[in-house]
Amino acid sequence: MKDEKAPNHYDILGLPNPHGIKQQISQHDVKTAYRRALLRHHPDKSNGANAARPVAKYTVDQLLLAYSTLSDPASRSSYDHSQRLASNLEDGKSQPGLELVDLDDLGFNEVECTWYRSCRCGNERGFLITEQELEDNADLGEVITGCRGCSLCLKVKFVVTDDD
Repeated sequence: MKDEKAPNHYDILGLPNPHGIKQQISQHDVKTAYRRALLRHHPDKSNGANAARPVAKYTVDQLLLAYSTLSDPASRSSYDHSQRLASNLEDGKSQPGLELVDLDDLGFNEVECTWYRSCRCGNERGFLITEQELEDNADLGEVITGCRGCSLCLKVKFVVTDDD
């Protein structure tokens, strides 16, 4: 049985994956693809004519998440960075500069509920981890994050404890 990867936001909207291509995807392209995808995957809009070509079914929630992520430049940049990082790890490519640290070694910003660490590239908060990222990876006990200023990576180990 072939191991299927979860679709990424570009797949969900039917956009070309920008990794490795020179073409930029504009905001207009994202909006147009979102509208097309809504029509294509809407249960009331499907008809027999589309039955000839099988199309993966995505929920409106998946379409909305993909659109909201790719239509916001900051969210899109962060998403693309995480996709490149995940792709490199899956392909078994080495991660030059991957440093292993404990969560306690990072600074904590109580206002934003984020953990941070400076990078040797000079970015004072190059490595930034949110509370949501920790919650999403609680079962693994580690988070890999890339520097926002260069290509270095940080693997942060942590243990979830109950405060009862």
